[in-house]
Amino acid sequence: MSEELTTGAVLPLLLALAVGLVLGWLLARSGAAARSARAQTEVALARASRDQAHAEAAELRLELDGVSSREDQDSRTAAELAPLRAALDRVEQQVRTLERDRVEHFGQVGEHLDQVATQTRALREQTAALSGACPRPGPGAPGARCSCAG
Repeated sequence: MSEELTTGAVLPLLLALAVGLVLGWLLARSGAAARSARAQTEVALARASRDQAHAEAAELRLELDGVSSREDQDSRTAAELAPLRAALDRVEQQVRTLERDRVEHFGQVGEHLDQVATQTRALREQTAALSGACPRPGPGAPGARCSCAG
């Protein structure tokens, strides 16, 4: 009977051990599946992040190309406008010189007009003095001359 007890006691133990092994294997497999699923999710997220970074890099390259193109165009435009700038500087210098000369000549014309006015007043005064010094011929005296006129 002790053999039967041993076999009867061992059999449930073996059965419990087998069930424990199966459950352990299933748990390990489900843990590995969870870790695998987690790893696959992380890989998918990393790939999505990488793809987004590539897309942003492509956009930045396009933007940089546009900036470089505008910079090149600005440089060409500045080079094309340089002779015009030099010509404009020369014209501005000529305008300043002409304006300075105009102001100077206007001042000289003003001085000449003042001299003419002064000479005109002096001539008027002399004419008035001379006309007062000469007697006026009477009515009926044709060709009468001033006695002071030699």
